[in-house]
Formats: sequence, structure tokens, C-alpha cells
Amino acid sequence: MTFEKFGKSFRDIADLKTSFFEDNGKWLERALKYAAIYTAQPRRTHCKICNAPLPGTPSFVKHTIPYVICTRCSHLNGMHEDSDAFCEAVYTSDEGKDYAEAYSSADAAAYVRRRERIYEPKARFLLDVLRHENKDPAALRYADMGAGAGYFVAALQELGLTQVAGYEVGQAQVALGNWMMPSAPLSLIGLKDTLGLCREIPADVMTFIGVFEHLQNPREILGAVRSNPAVRYVYICVPMFAPTIYNEMVFPQVMPRQLAVGHTHLFTDASIRNMEAEFGLERVGAWWFGTDMMDYHRSVLVSLAQTPGQAGMIEPWREQFEDILDDLQLVIDKKRKSSQIHAVFKVRR
Repeated sequence: MTFEKFGKSFRDIADLKTSFFEDNGKWLERALKYAAIYTAQPRRTHCKICNAPLPGTPSFVKHTIPYVICTRCSHLNGMHEDSDAFCEAVYTSDEGKDYAEAYSSADAAAYVRRRERIYEPKARFLLDVLRHENKDPAALRYADMGAGAGYFVAALQELGLTQVAGYEVGQAQVALGNWMMPSAPLSLIGLKDTLGLCREIPADVMTFIGVFEHLQNPREILGAVRSNPAVRYVYICVPMFAPTIYNEMVFPQVMPRQLAVGHTHLFTDASIRNMEAEFGLERVGAWWFGTDMMDYHRSVLVSLAQTPGQAGMIEPWREQFEDILDDLQLVIDKKRKSSQIHAVFKVRR
């Protein structure tokens, strides 16, 4: 039976996301810059997840990017490729400093806050699922792929796990994470190294937290993971084709979080099920919670601030909506329509 969980309060992270509210112009400009780079890449002809041929006509266009829904698995695909040039521009140019800006912390105290509020809940969920599977988490080995600045690695260590390593392509993030963690558990790898590592790393649990959607070759990665006899569980957190997309479409002057920059495609429950069936994955844990309502809240606040004569409504809106935000989000989460899913899979061979 799948271990399933719903909901998480926005208050846990609200003060960590203030820049998205206060610096909308900067983040929107950044999103549009990468949209221009992405649309200059070759056309995508096959679904990112099931590899079926894609329709040639877009389902919709957002910030100049055409998107199409796969007719086989319902995965939402951007209609251009995540080429080497695009991935290098997003993740590794200037040592990855631009990409790291959205996820980094200014000092040690901020690093700890981010680890505690965002990543330790993710780590606890993984451990809860493993215990539900009658596994001792402390006896297992963990490899975090696309570890960034090591927040998830640090969270696992904070919960008492010692056999933990992280692998990351951004030099600036590896340097920050290893400075924050005395054990220096992060290794710098090249963009092309991930596939070989997934085949060979002696890890019982392989994690991709906010990473799987950024991979150029998710199908090859899943094949490599399945061919690695050591890997028994895979943990992913991925963005979903969810109601928040429509929010982004009707507020085009607000910085998009769900479908922007490195998010060139979005999952559906059906596309994940297709992935499970093809690559021998059994879903043993799922945590549905999203930021749909927080993103709607942000969109209204930013729009009020941008509109002459409406700034006086910012605080009344904040007072009214924040009181009901979690309740509204939980309705979406329990319908499994949230903007992201955390899922743990057992690897079947």
C-alpha cells in the first residue's frame, strides 16, 4: 500500500520567498531571457517522458514558448529541446552563479533556515516511507543527484544519516554547500557525467529533489538507474501540470515559477504512471502539496502593487487571503492536482 500524505503550510516558507514578491521585475526579466534562449533551440519532436511523437500544433504559448500536451501520456512538453547550449546557459555558465541565485542563502543562518523549513520535511517524508517499507534508513546509502548547495544532503545528515553523498554540476553551489558542511559531501560533476554515475554509484537510495525536470535525458537516466543493481529506491520531487499554470497564463507580468527557466516540461499523474510502467518503478510513497495558492496570492499582490491607485488594497488582501490560503491549497492537494509531487519508488527488476 502506498504511503500517502497531503498538504504543507505556506507559512513554513513564506519569509524565504520574499524576493519573489518584492523583486518581481528582476525575476520576470530573467525568465524572459531564458525563454529567448530556449526558443532558439531545435524543435522537440518526441515526448520527454514516453517518447511518443508530439503533435505539431501547440496547445498554448506562454512567454513566447509553445507547449504541447502529449496525446499518449498527457505530459506537457515545451516544443524546443533542452540542448547542450541551453543547459550550459542555465546551469553552468559563470560557474552556475545565476541559477544558484534563486536557491542559495546569504549566510550560514539563512542556509540553516532553508534546510530546516524546506528540506528537512522532504527528508523526513523519505524516511517515513522507508520505515513503512520496513527498512532501517540508517543502514542505507544515499546519493543525491543535482544536489545544488547540498540542502537535502545536509537535511539527511541532520536527521542522523551518515552514508550520504551529493553530486552537482554548478561549481558555485558545490563550493557553498561544502563550506556549510564540514564533511564536504558534495562532488562537482560535468553535465554529461550524470548518466554514468547513475549506472555505477553504490547507493541504495537515489534522490532527484527538484532535479528530474531539469535533466536533458530522463529516459536514459531511468534506464541507467534500473541497470544499477545497488539502487533499490528512487525519490523524486517534480513540478506538475496543475492549476497554477492557468494562474501564470492570466498574470503574464508576474514572474512565473512553474513553467519557466529550466522547467521546459511538466509532469502529470498519467505521465508518471507511464514512466513507472516502462521503467519498473513501483510507487510506494507520495506527498501531494503545492504552491498554487501561494503563487496566486503573489500574483494578486504584485498586480496590486503595479496598478495605479490599488496599493492601498495590498494589506487588506494579505490579511484576508493568508487566513484561508492553507485551507484552499489542501483542497487542491487532496484532489492530487497540486503543483508538485514528492514520490518514492521501489525499483523492480
